[in-house]
Amino acid sequence: MSGYENVLLSRADGIGTVTLNRPDKLNAFAGRMRQEVAEAIREMADDKAVRVIVITGAGRAFCAGADIAYMQHLLETKDWEAATALVEAGRAVVTTIRETAKPVIASVNGAAAGGGANMALACDVRIASDRASIGQTFNRIGLHPDWGGTYFLPRLVGPAKALELIFSAEMVPADEALKIGLFNRVVPHADLERATRAFAAMLA
Repeated sequence: MSGYENVLLSRADGIGTVTLNRPDKLNAFAGRMRQEVAEAIREMADDKAVRVIVITGAGRAFCAGADIAYMQHLLETKDWEAATALVEAGRAVVTTIRETAKPVIASVNGAAAGGGANMALACDVRIASDRASIGQTFNRIGLHPDWGGTYFLPRLVGPAKALELIFSAEMVPADEALKIGLFNRVVPHADLERATRAFAAMLA
């Protein structure tokens, strides 16, 4: 479908792929990008030809979370309407992922930080590149985790480890993320697309 500025959609063999496409900004969310992601996932969820959904990022990152410069602009201009829409759109992405009856796979091709990390955690399965990392980086800019992070994280790693990750705001490398349960599988970077498609095809 055309009409999305920062999201690419593809369909093949029952697999619907949603690719965040703002690689120059590490696929950080700005403008209507959150709404586009929610709409794209909903479109895949409603498409009877799609039996499994894959979410990934273009370029070297999965998603760097919020575009801080855009958030700063909203604060400086006191555009509370846009800021409210920003928060609501983030909620819509996560709830849309969780509400669809179709399996949703995060194919984590690089860094997944902040809201990007929690979008990945909202998915049913996370297959990651050995170059990937994931982190609750909100504390670095004085924010509290959103996008469902406080719900998903302790259920995956336990409450004590979840608090450690939130307090430290560290980016967890792929091998460690696999050990503590944030990633289901880690594969060589060159094999990520093939491994994701093989698992998705099995589900489809």
